[in-house]
Amino acid sequence: MQAFWLQQAYQLEFLGKSTFVPGLFVAGLVFFAVNCWILGIMVKDIGDESGPKQEESKAMKPRQRAKEDS
Repeated sequence: MQAFWLQQAYQLEFLGKSTFVPGLFVAGLVFFAVNCWILGIMVKDIGDESGPKQEESKAMKPRQRAKEDS
């Protein structure tokens, strides 16, 4: 993905070709979508890590909780 973006930038900067539409615009949209997808995976993984710990503490008996608190 990044290679597509850099190819458009190379053509614009070094070859002087107008690459804004559709090349750079489409590359920007795809780059944004991929970054959102990666961010979604990270948020989901963080949510999954905190979930089981909370459920375990609720499932524990009062005596077990008292031992951990001391």
